[in-house]
Amino acid sequence: MEREPGFSRQPEYDGSSITKTGLDAQKKTIGALERDKVQRLFEAKGAHLLFLPAYSPDLSPIEYAFSKIKQALRRAKAQTLDALMDAIAQALAAVSWFATLGWFANSGFLNPP
Repeated sequence: MEREPGFSRQPEYDGSSITKTGLDAQKKTIGALERDKVQRLFEAKGAHLLFLPAYSPDLSPIEYAFSKIKQALRRAKAQTLDALMDAIAQALAAVSWFATLGWFANSGFLNPP
């Protein structure tokens, strides 16, 4: 199949790196036409394949951390560099282990399918 200039052809994915857990099979972008083929390859190996949108803040735990840090910095209203550095340290300290677990769970990373 001929492609327009400027477009590169991705190598065909044969599923050879798929394992039972799916940890070795990482494909960052799958063309729309290859989606069904890749899903069949994963399922044939007993792995679960989850297609994510290109970017979704709801599926990214770091977005929750950034939100909490920015909220703490706004609340501090630091006016000097020293005050800002102190506010950043306090904002980072406010990110607890418990909150982090909640963000990962809310994003679906701790709830296997």
